[in-house]
Amino acid sequence: MPKTHRRAPDPEWVEMYRRGISAARIAELSGSPGSTVRYHLRLAVLAEPDLRPSHQASLSPAPKGSKSGLANLFDVVALYQRERRLPSTKSKHPRERALAVWVSRRRQDVDRGTLDPVYARGLKIIPGWEQRTRRSEDEAQWNDRLSGLMAYLATAEDWPRHKNTDSDEEKVLGVWLQYQRTKLAAGQLDAGKTSQLDDSLPGWREGRSKGRKKAMS
Repeated sequence: MPKTHRRAPDPEWVEMYRRGISAARIAELSGSPGSTVRYHLRLAVLAEPDLRPSHQASLSPAPKGSKSGLANLFDVVALYQRERRLPSTKSKHPRERALAVWVSRRRQDVDRGTLDPVYARGLKIIPGWEQRTRRSEDEAQWNDRLSGLMAYLATAEDWPRHKNTDSDEEKVLGVWLQYQRTKLAAGQLDAGKTSQLDDSLPGWREGRSKGRKKAMS
């Protein structure tokens, strides 16, 4: 995310501090000097005396993989505060698409009752973030299928088959891939999805070739 001039005290940093994220972590995630973050927070504490107690009350163990997870959290909150929207899987920017998938997986955590308290507090600043539409569910599933296919091809000898296979995984991925090819041929495949497939899976349009031993170089 591009760096911008911040008016002190920065409300984004103040809110993250209130929700239990330390000044050092905020500095690390924002790429800002620790002295700058601490200066902003000192001003905020002077203006809001209960800020420090709120921070202490919100402290809890960091989640596993916290460095990348909190970086995602920080960027999602920053995007919302800047543009009043959540990240989109249709964005032309890979980073934003990755954030959209991350948010979708946090919604799944909510459904399972396993959402990490650190994420819950951080995302609370975004009203209704956990709500989903049929479209958002479809987008999440599409991205999961793409990730699954990339993982499959890392060890497979050819593209997955959509029939004549005893492997449920291969059949699911094969049917999904065949559907993408069908939509492309009919001119119905979203341009953003076409670009993602072209970038992530070179050669996906052609399909299986008799005698070919490897799907990707």
